[in-house]
Amino acid sequence: MRVGFPGVLSSVLILASLGVAQDGAPEGAFEVLPKDADRATLHEQILEPRFVMPWPDQDPRCLAMRLREAMELRFEVPAGEAAAVDVPGTDAMRSFGDLVAACRQLRDRPRALRMLLERLRTERPEAWAAFGELAAPLVQDRGVFGKRWDPDSDTDGFLFGESFTLGKGPFADFVEVDGSDTVLQAACLIDADLVAIETAENDYTVYFDHVGSSYEQVYPVPGSYLRGADEQGPFVGLKLFFENDLPWPFGSYECDLRVRKVVDERGHLVTHTWSPSRDFYWIGGTNVYLPLRDADGEFVSMITVRLFGFDLRGIPEGDSQRKGGLRSVLGNLKRGAEQLFRERDPARELLLEGAIPDVPVRGRR
Repeated sequence: MRVGFPGVLSSVLILASLGVAQDGAPEGAFEVLPKDADRATLHEQILEPRFVMPWPDQDPRCLAMRLREAMELRFEVPAGEAAAVDVPGTDAMRSFGDLVAACRQLRDRPRALRMLLERLRTERPEAWAAFGELAAPLVQDRGVFGKRWDPDSDTDGFLFGESFTLGKGPFADFVEVDGSDTVLQAACLIDADLVAIETAENDYTVYFDHVGSSYEQVYPVPGSYLRGADEQGPFVGLKLFFENDLPWPFGSYECDLRVRKVVDERGHLVTHTWSPSRDFYWIGGTNVYLPLRDADGEFVSMITVRLFGFDLRGIPEGDSQRKGGLRSVLGNLKRGAEQLFRERDPARELLLEGAIPDVPVRGRR
């Protein structure tokens, strides 16, 4: 126990006796209400710009850029025979969105889905090269919803791009870190709009039930939820606290995670995360949501792309554990958001871009 700060120690003991954490989180379920803020306050209280991980858009390895380019391509419908009865034909697929929409009809028929992808590869090689190879791992995502889904080992439904290195290439000017310097990038489909996605992400009361969860504590910090808008667009800030159990003999670790959300110049919602926690050499990432539409402009699914990396102090983890953590975060968000989207009021207008949904931020201790 540290000594020399009796006033602080007394306050901590009083808060503990009242069932209140040092950061003001009460026992039981609670909701964190937003406070109006300007961007300077966002940077001062939540996340400084120097800790915002940039998108490597000018690098040909950038997964978000590759997906954006593929989503924008359109092909003429080739003349040919009518589609097969059992498997949708490939002749009417003019875009990435058309392919995903056709695959969605076959999500629960994996053999037929594989046949469709193989037909695209052989019958439409130019379309396969343009978007088929990217779509194939994403659309085969049925396993994510299974009772035996294991994010540490099950790879279906996730597209991983090449890794980056902090201090090199597009991250040459980013902050220096100790430990691992690997930045992973991965994508998955979420059949939901931003309202459902943000509602699922901000309901921390259900995080204890996530597949593969080892949370001992996870909640938003009261008083830290900031919302505002200026000439650059809307923004949101939030602090999260979580404590995770580790396999014996390591105990657990804590994290004070800072979350910053903005709308980029394309109108897409972007989330940045970083933590100053001592239990990590570093942990941070950037996430973007890309609305996928078919060739006629109808919404098909959201593609979420995430850059992510971390290194825990004194824990011998590797890239396989980091990939498992990335699949866990994205997969659990996918499960929760798609369930909420299915249960939505069908008359509700979809929100796909240009805004940050104002949804409840809930926690439980």
